[in-house]
Amino acid sequence: MHCTSQAEAALLPNGAVHVGRREHYRLARELVAREPERVVLMQRSSTLLLGPEDGWDREAEFYDEVWRSVAAGTRWFHVASLRGIERHLERRGSSFPHAGSGSAHIVDHNGTVTIRSAVGTLLVDQSIKVLPEEGSSRLGDDFSCDDYKFDRQIRLVAADFGDHSEALVVSDIGDRQVTIHVAGNAAAVLLEACIDFYRRCPPLNVDDLARCRTRAEAGAPLHTEAMA
Repeated sequence: MHCTSQAEAALLPNGAVHVGRREHYRLARELVAREPERVVLMQRSSTLLLGPEDGWDREAEFYDEVWRSVAAGTRWFHVASLRGIERHLERRGSSFPHAGSGSAHIVDHNGTVTIRSAVGTLLVDQSIKVLPEEGSSRLGDDFSCDDYKFDRQIRLVAADFGDHSEALVVSDIGDRQVTIHVAGNAAAVLLEACIDFYRRCPPLNVDDLARCRTRAEAGAPLHTEAMA
């Protein structure tokens, strides 16, 4: 596996800001194509579960690059949001034509939705996690739900290349979207903080994924109350 060097990473200056609603998918695809060892993906909904939105070619390219990297052995730590998926499905004009097909790398492992990759002859399973609901019971001794806000979670893709880390942090300013490129120690701190959060989140169960995909195919809103 080729790992991008720090010199190559300098082609994207630390702190660079990109403005554009779909720029983050292009940048994320380019980041993942450089074959990191580990990637963290935190989104408002989930490209990996719903597939690319109709008409979003750059998201489709990112989606394909994700599964190519999984097949090459990259470990993915993905935190999705059931409530975010619900809101996305309710958005006027949104459709997900590939939601029902999914990827051969998404498997049912003891009732949990799992990303399965192969490193040589070794199969590596990485559970897909979901954001806990506000007001839910404590998740471990160090997770305070009193301080947890569902709609304020970071949106990012962070990559560990072995000798350095990089991250793309996405946010909105009014009706515009900005993507900030972070490299070096700051990106490494972000990545490890997100992996720590990932480990404390509940896994996505296969029944909830089936409901998501059924509603997405039907174009009907998803009601999380039905997932209790």
